[in-house]
Amino acid sequence: LENGPAASYSWSLVSGPNSPTFSTANAQSTQVSGFEAGNYVFRLSVVATNGTSASNNVKVTVNPAQVITISAGPDQTITLPTSSVTLNGAVLQNGPASSYTWTLVNGPTTPVFATAAASSTLVSGLQAGVYIFRLSVTGTNGTSANNTVKITVVGGSSVPLQGGYHRSIVIDHTKVYGNSLTSFPVLISGTFDYLKSTSYGGKVADATGRDIQFSADSLGTTPLNWEIEKYNQQTGEFVAWVSTDISSLTDKRIYLHYGDAAGISINHNATNTWKSAYASVYHMGNDGVPDGVDATMNGNNGSVIGASGTSGKINLGAQLGGNSQYIDIGNRSSLGITNDITLQAWINPNDYANYNGIIAKTAAQFPKPYDFYLDQHTGIPKLYRGNGTVYGYGFVQGQQAPPTNTWSHIAVTISGNTVTHYLNGQVNGVGELPASGTGANGTDKVYIGTRSDFATALRGRLDEVRILNESLSANWIKTEYNNQLAPANFYTISEEIGTAPVVPVVAPFVNAGTDFETPGSEEQLHGTVTETNQPVQTILWSQVSGPSTVVFSTPNRQSPRVSGMVGGVYVLRLTATDITGVSASDDIVITVHQPTAPTPTTFYRAITVRHQQVSNVIQGQFPMLISGTYPYLRSVNYGGKVSNDNGFDILFTNDVAALSKLNWEVEKYNPQTGELVAWVNVDVSPVQDRVIYMHYGDNSIVSFQGNVNGTWNNNYMTVHHLANGSTLAAIDATSHHNNGAINGATAGAGVWAGCADFNGMEKSINLGTGASLGVTGDITLEAWIRPLDFSTYNGIISKTAGHLPKPYDFYLLHNSGLPQLYRGNGSSYSSVSGSVAPPVGQWSHIAVTISGNIVRHYLNGALNGVGVLDANSPGGNGNDPVLIGSRNDHATQFRG
Repeated sequence: LENGPAASYSWSLVSGPNSPTFSTANAQSTQVSGFEAGNYVFRLSVVATNGTSASNNVKVTVNPAQVITISAGPDQTITLPTSSVTLNGAVLQNGPASSYTWTLVNGPTTPVFATAAASSTLVSGLQAGVYIFRLSVTGTNGTSANNTVKITVVGGSSVPLQGGYHRSIVIDHTKVYGNSLTSFPVLISGTFDYLKSTSYGGKVADATGRDIQFSADSLGTTPLNWEIEKYNQQTGEFVAWVSTDISSLTDKRIYLHYGDAAGISINHNATNTWKSAYASVYHMGNDGVPDGVDATMNGNNGSVIGASGTSGKINLGAQLGGNSQYIDIGNRSSLGITNDITLQAWINPNDYANYNGIIAKTAAQFPKPYDFYLDQHTGIPKLYRGNGTVYGYGFVQGQQAPPTNTWSHIAVTISGNTVTHYLNGQVNGVGELPASGTGANGTDKVYIGTRSDFATALRGRLDEVRILNESLSANWIKTEYNNQLAPANFYTISEEIGTAPVVPVVAPFVNAGTDFETPGSEEQLHGTVTETNQPVQTILWSQVSGPSTVVFSTPNRQSPRVSGMVGGVYVLRLTATDITGVSASDDIVITVHQPTAPTPTTFYRAITVRHQQVSNVIQGQFPMLISGTYPYLRSVNYGGKVSNDNGFDILFTNDVAALSKLNWEVEKYNPQTGELVAWVNVDVSPVQDRVIYMHYGDNSIVSFQGNVNGTWNNNYMTVHHLANGSTLAAIDATSHHNNGAINGATAGAGVWAGCADFNGMEKSINLGTGASLGVTGDITLEAWIRPLDFSTYNGIISKTAGHLPKPYDFYLLHNSGLPQLYRGNGSSYSSVSGSVAPPVGQWSHIAVTISGNIVRHYLNGALNGVGVLDANSPGGNGNDPVLIGSRNDHATQFRG
């Protein structure tokens, strides 16, 4: 600039992320190449002709390249015989592209690309199965990206079966009674090593047994109708009902197919397994939980009231205790059978100290139209038919009682006025109904295990309960007994025919999401993992590269949050592995612009959520309670380290630097004692501990930093903490603001902080008629309760029209205290009861859920009863308010 000229020049690197190259380091001006993203400082040193020297620095900032973003196109499904498809890739941003490459990731065959180096290409030679194709693109700016697309190829028909194995099943004609039994449901039951899935050493290709099929011919061109009641891939245990015609004149041959990896589909009609005469069929559930699901096309599902699961004659049975335990089927038109009928079941009675009901539709104690039970003391079966009046019925009784503590098959038929009883396949008495025994239907419910006056409560076990609108023949009933008593003696299964199928190695389909840019340190990831031909066993997010080590909220979940990012480029990888060990992965690139400086804090502590305390599955956006008294959380005015008497500087974050705040609500803070009650929204996992951080002591914070509404996700319609024990309030903590009005309830000491006290005398909390509370579909109702007694009904939460649910009513029954959930529309309704009452004088957590029509009760975290609501009584909303501690007719006043 002055005092020259220069005698020499010298360029050098002072600092930078790498060592770039000078074209001419001893020239006044030079070209520098080989940069990476980051900040460089270069120094120019000059010696003048007069002997003096000087130097000066220059800073060069190299921004990272904008990564090219691409799409391999939408997933597609084609149906054979179409065997080709066009893949449509595209550059979404930061292009253009300098090259494209299509490759096959996995699939059942190796197809042919028309032009693998183009953005779009035709791929041909596809066969049935799932293909994953990857498009890799390099941009003119030197960055690259890849993205995958799934192509599913399905067959036009799953039969004839092209691979796998088959065995013939020959039904022994000597076990069949009658020349022709049409559409007979044959029980196929047993544990077969070859029916284990391939993952457990067997030959079934699908983990859920979808390739197990039945047909009338060895090629599978004529599929039968069948229902699979139970399949266990680990043991090969299999329970199925197959509809076919059988005869006492000749053996009947049908075929069992399995192991066809390309034929994984349910190629049957489960409800058509049961011919139209079957009004309802109840298998009594599976996997230890009894249910009232009807297997026929009529859908006459029932609610299990108090019954528990037990070993049945065939798979699972229902255990009834003789006291308020039964199955409520409701009032169904297809079950109000007044003419020919068959009622049957497998029963195992404990004793005959009382009447033991089997199936009934009565008006109180009078049949309307039928009542089938075992008599008190004698155990003799009795069938009543009538019109529901005092003198309008008749009955016919059997000759022998079924033995106690033993499984017996019992049935009764009415043909015209002739009643025939059966016990273990044999006729057990015949009689004629009198003229007074004319059947009439009404609006009364059908019950299994009791009747509508509950005077015939069965003590014992039940299985395979069935109602038919025809009188089955003696031959049919005797053949049923032979088949169900010992299935393996009823038929012979042949040796295996077929060759081992070629099971394609198809990895799970993994998509880590679309690359993106963000200014923040925390983002939500949106990965997807799709099963192909095997169940996915593990999912794992990992970090490939980046300027800092990130934290995944739940690394074994498809869509966790990622935090701890600073300025720079991150590559994150989502990997999925199926039960056979086959893996696939996909990467996502996140470019982070330098975030703002973290909030300064003085102190912090790590909070570790023990994974052993999390049940079964990852719980996303879980409102975790942090509660206790901590001396260090006293305010500085009382010898602690919290700077603000309101506790505003108590923060909860994902990271040590407090860059990534969580959502939290402080229910209570006492600066004098350090007592804290807070709810923190966090993802928790049953397989990995979760670490979050509590910060405190920053005197620059003078306002609340959490997000009360954000603590409770959008599925929470209302949350009421019920104050702090001194003054009762009913503020809703959620974003729906369903605040309540106190009607006489008072403040008390709760499980933590405060609670509401009710004395059973028209005290309640009125939440109003907010639209978000009129939930008619899936719902959860829950509370901590401490009932004083069960001398009256104890209402928990309800929305009713008078005494009728509209749409829900949740309370504890008078005397028994059993939890009861009603759903209805203000006129029609149905209910499901829990199994055990909460104890009086103690705090208990109680909850009930509805999913579809399935109701599940919970008590202190454990399942407390399952049942099915009547599909004919759906929930309906109205203008009635929601009440806590009562309902709108004030007949369920909570005491406690």
